[in-house]
Amino acid sequence: MYRVYSLAERQNWEEAVARLKARDISYFPGYCRLFQEHGEGQAMLFEYEEHGNFVLYPFFLRDISLEAAFRGKLKESYFDTVTPYGYGGPLASDPEDRQLIVNFRRAFQDYCRKKRIVAEFIRFHPLLGNHAYPYEDLLVERNKEIVCVDLERSAEEIWSNYRRNNRKNIKKALREGLEVTFDFTGETYREFIQLYYLTMDRREARDYYYFDEDFFRLLHQELAGNFLYVYALYRGTAVSAELVLYSEDYLHSFLGGTLEEYFPLRPNNLLKHRLIEWARQKGLKSYILGGGYQKDDGILRFKKSFARDGVIDFYVGKKLHDPEVAEWLCSLRKGEPLRTDFFPAYRG
Repeated sequence: MYRVYSLAERQNWEEAVARLKARDISYFPGYCRLFQEHGEGQAMLFEYEEHGNFVLYPFFLRDISLEAAFRGKLKESYFDTVTPYGYGGPLASDPEDRQLIVNFRRAFQDYCRKKRIVAEFIRFHPLLGNHAYPYEDLLVERNKEIVCVDLERSAEEIWSNYRRNNRKNIKKALREGLEVTFDFTGETYREFIQLYYLTMDRREARDYYYFDEDFFRLLHQELAGNFLYVYALYRGTAVSAELVLYSEDYLHSFLGGTLEEYFPLRPNNLLKHRLIEWARQKGLKSYILGGGYQKDDGILRFKKSFARDGVIDFYVGKKLHDPEVAEWLCSLRKGEPLRTDFFPAYRG
């Protein structure tokens, strides 16, 4: 038996997620609402249950006709699905129950047929192990390396696991007089946005990543008690900032920015070090820093400097539920440069 909830059935969604022994913030309806409002699609929770065991799977249902390349070209409605920004995917009450996973996938395929869903893309959670479920119909691929700090170690073990150069840079930041402050309320969010936008400008980021003030205000409302702004200050001025999100067990680097002219003072090294100290004292299990944009780029190397043995693999899942329609959608973009590495290809 399966049920599908939208945010209109928020109480059902919350009660379902509360049943999970292990979960993370991307499974919360409040988190999904953030990205629904940001245009990601309609937030949904698929719940499959049999014999007392269950699988929960949050995703966004995206109307393909709203994609600029297909506006006015589709006489019928078609959709695809994607997991929320960050890490997610199906979570099972008993991951070892092979038949549960097989039956869940069959039920989801039935739902996809009824909803005219063409393709499905999953970003699996790197620490919940859901990429390793016994899927029979999904293509599961290693995508890239990401970095996690094990917060269950002692403070001394965490420090010794930093790369030597990172420890030197943290000490340099302290000698330069940098300080780190925390904001649990969100009252400083406009100061954060300034630093964040400057960083996005420097990286020539896509418009998608320029989250507006309404996004941050909604985040404060929906994720109260699960977010934190962290600032590195130099002579009273914020020169580096990070917005992190956290659940019962996991801390996530979410958004951040640093003023380029202050790079030599190493503010981001000290900021992350203080954040790790706070998260460990709070009793969190892992700090997920994420990865880089390209293989072994400077961003990934910086993150690796906080956990020499903390590099793990990040996996994605892909499924074409209607290959013929997917191919037809690609044909509608004939003559356009499509990215060969993008899934689904018709959105490339």
